[in-house]
This record gives sequence, C-alpha cells and structure tokens, in this order.
Amino acid sequence: MNGLGRQAELIAFDREHVWHPYSSALAPSTPYLVGSASGVRLRLRRRNGQVCSVIDAMSCWWCARTATQCLSWTGPPATSSGG
Repeated sequence: MNGLGRQAELIAFDREHVWHPYSSALAPSTPYLVGSASGVRLRLRRRNGQVCSVIDAMSCWWCARTATQCLSWTGPPATSSGG
C-alpha cells in the first residue's frame, strides 16, 4: 500500500475510534497525522503529503487541567452509614 493509501486507512480508523474534543461531532474535519514528536513540537503530515512542524499547545492545557483537578480533589464524597 502506498503512503497516501496508508494515510487514508489511518484517518478512517481515527474516525471510527478516536474522539476529538474540539471538533464537531456532526461534521468533523479530517485530522492531521502526526509523523513524529519531540518535546512540544509535532511533525504533521498534511493531506497532500507535505510535512509541517507545529507546537502542541493543547496537550499542556489538558495536563494542567487534570493536575489542578487532582490537586484540589478532597476524596470521594462522604456516604451515610445507613441506619
């Protein structure tokens, strides 16, 4: 299978199995494939096969949000002992 055929196969798999929280559930756009990553930089493969480098600024938002929730978590809610 050539590179573009493999790309189409990966995008089809993505559509069936991955939720993208910032895309429309009714009319999602075609995702970019990540060829590699190093630190905050991602190398994306565009639909036409070109490669571009971008900074991943969203994953840190999710990590910061999760860390804040974990740090402020006081444990499970108290339950009544019944009686």
